[in-house]
Amino acid sequence: MEPNGTEQDIPVIDPRSITDLGEFMDSFMGTTKTLIRAEREHITFLVTKRTSEAARKVTGSLAAFVLYGVAVLLVSFGGAIWVGRELDNVVLGFGIVAVGYVIAGVFFGIFWKGSLGERFVTNVMNSFHGH
Repeated sequence: MEPNGTEQDIPVIDPRSITDLGEFMDSFMGTTKTLIRAEREHITFLVTKRTSEAARKVTGSLAAFVLYGVAVLLVSFGGAIWVGRELDNVVLGFGIVAVGYVIAGVFFGIFWKGSLGERFVTNVMNSFHGH
């Protein structure tokens, strides 16, 4: 390493033009170090790119989840109050909406344990590996 913290570039010479074994080894080592440095930078780039893409997707999914969750919550409250007013019992309206969510959760659980969950896992794995 040089005093400023950078690695010294070793000159790369065409090995076919070298007749001295010492010069050949210096050229070989220079080429090898250059290749290793380039591969290290390439792998660092790939890891950084994949990590950034994953963070972007997670952040976008989290934001969408929160926004959709708030929308569903507001619609649920509105629907429960409306059903309750129609039946002249607001508590009964909230109970009916809650039972509807329980039924929806049971159906989702049945589908999630089947093909829906498997497709989700496959899609996440393919996305992570760049397919």
